[in-house]
Amino acid sequence: MSLQDGTTIERSAKLKQEGAKLTGVTIGRDGSERAIEEGKVQDGEVSFQVTFERDGNKVTVTYRGKMEGDTLKGKIEGNWGGEARTVDWAAARSK
Repeated sequence: MSLQDGTTIERSAKLKQEGAKLTGVTIGRDGSERAIEEGKVQDGEVSFQVTFERDGNKVTVTYRGKMEGDTLKGKIEGNWGGEARTVDWAAARSK
């Protein structure tokens, strides 16, 4: 994920597709796993949400992307500290 200031954050995910349904977890920098919610795959488009608590507030982040070979690229949308933000993200299938 690339932040607006140019910082890059690396994370992992374990995703499983069954038809149009997408399940799995994202893995934080500290190794903690968060289950994805509302995971879907349709016409090469992937979307899912991750909900967590930050500073006592519930935060839901929506990932959207498009599959291009073994790469998934798209946008992450969320609300951090009362401010809506969108950042680019890309993921590569591990071999």
